[in-house]
Amino acid sequence: MKVFSLFLCFMLCQLLAKSQHLSKIKVIAVNQSETDLVVNFEILDANSANKYDFTLKLLDSTTFKIITPTQIIGNINNVVGGGVRTIRIPFSSNSLDPKLIYGVMFLNITQHTIIVNNNAILKSVFVPGLGNKNLYKNGGVLAAGIAIASYGCIAYGVYNKIQATNSYNSYKDAYLQNDIDKHFNDAESSQTQFMVFTGIGIGIWALDLLHVALKVKSDKKMSAAAKNTSSFKVGYLPPVFSNPNSISQFTLSYKF
Repeated sequence: MKVFSLFLCFMLCQLLAKSQHLSKIKVIAVNQSETDLVVNFEILDANSANKYDFTLKLLDSTTFKIITPTQIIGNINNVVGGGVRTIRIPFSSNSLDPKLIYGVMFLNITQHTIIVNNNAILKSVFVPGLGNKNLYKNGGVLAAGIAIASYGCIAYGVYNKIQATNSYNSYKDAYLQNDIDKHFNDAESSQTQFMVFTGIGIGIWALDLLHVALKVKSDKKMSAAAKNTSSFKVGYLPPVFSNPNSISQFTLSYKF
């Protein structure tokens, strides 16, 4: 009778697994070791303007008792789509028996949109690259790189402008033809470098400002299009015939 019930559960899970693509979270794999439970999942909505919060719970496959982990290694808040995510649940820290097999449930999945940083454009006007700091995950590194490149080129251009002025003054004061030609060529070369490097620095600044403005506009558009939704969903992977390598899936969902 127990084997028959498990077989029915297995068949039902296979049928329900086919509709799992309707869910926001897809469980890729659940693997148990002697020390922890590893959950690999994917958020199917890869819109960068959407982020998700959820509650993770376990289901004891023997007693069907719902367990709330007290320690989770991995992010369950502000999770975005695009790639497989991994969460680890240590057995010892959560007082779990590593000999048991656990199912996984994702509950109270809440979708929300990113907060558009309207000050990003203004920041980039005063400091090149600064607007990227709040627009990207590693925006601080990007902002520093753009600022160094832009300011560095402008500073080197200004240095050459000073050199050009000094060489031109020496050219006007020179009496010997060799000195006249040398100071004139130095002034001309420094003036050219001033124009080139200053132009590059200002160009980097201008392109960054344009990029930040387009990024803010894009984020506003996606945030306006994305709907704030909450849902109750369950993703459970029960063992079949006590074989942890044979895993089925089913999904229940309720939106409101």
